[in-house]
Amino acid sequence: MDEPYFDDLTVSEFLIVARSRSNHDPEIHDTYEWRDVPPGYCLPNAVCRSYIARVLFGDIDNISECDTDTGYADYTDQFTELVIGEPLEMTVDGSIELPADTCGIWIDWDHDLSFDDPRDVVAIGPFNPDTETFQTTVTAPTDAQPGATTMRVQVAESTVIGPCNDHGLSGESEDYTVVILGIPCPADVNGDDTVNIDDLFQVLGAWGPCDACPEDINDDGVVNIDDIFAVLGEWGPCP
Repeated sequence: MDEPYFDDLTVSEFLIVARSRSNHDPEIHDTYEWRDVPPGYCLPNAVCRSYIARVLFGDIDNISECDTDTGYADYTDQFTELVIGEPLEMTVDGSIELPADTCGIWIDWDHDLSFDDPRDVVAIGPFNPDTETFQTTVTAPTDAQPGATTMRVQVAESTVIGPCNDHGLSGESEDYTVVILGIPCPADVNGDDTVNIDDLFQVLGAWGPCDACPEDINDDGVVNIDDIFAVLGEWGPCP
């Protein structure tokens, strides 16, 4: 093989060359396009006796069947926007065969191409046995990184569930895109689209320790001089 990368190898040393599971190019790769998950994300694989029939989340409204060979679908061309701190309802409809009863949802909030961070777990819970639906509310945390990231939705015939489906469960996983938007005007604590003396008085009135209150503009658990500076720094109409 004429490849300089191998020049320093000595006798008895070897490498294993594997197919890429991402960035599919039919002129280079001979694997299947369904393996085109974003680089770094684990590749789930399952037998979809039970599967995801519909995902309804903001601008995402996807009705689908299931690839019985893989139990995975890449719908990252479908996206919705999620503003930090603003809740958004989500419904997952399943086509359920007993004992399938668990839905899992993960979002890569920090864009590190994995779902390993415990806070990436959005919700895990049972489907309603009467309606075969799972409903939850999704709220982007205040320190979520703005921009496009991946959301994984999964149905599994087990209460033991994980984004990589490394237990070999029967079910299905689907990936979507979520575009995280920062709070446009966090110092507008009274929500009138203008940062002014009213917001300043509201911050002063909430002075001290604070648990997730709007006056805690920098979200450090206390309303203090830093939040006053935040109000002064955004003075005027909100963008």
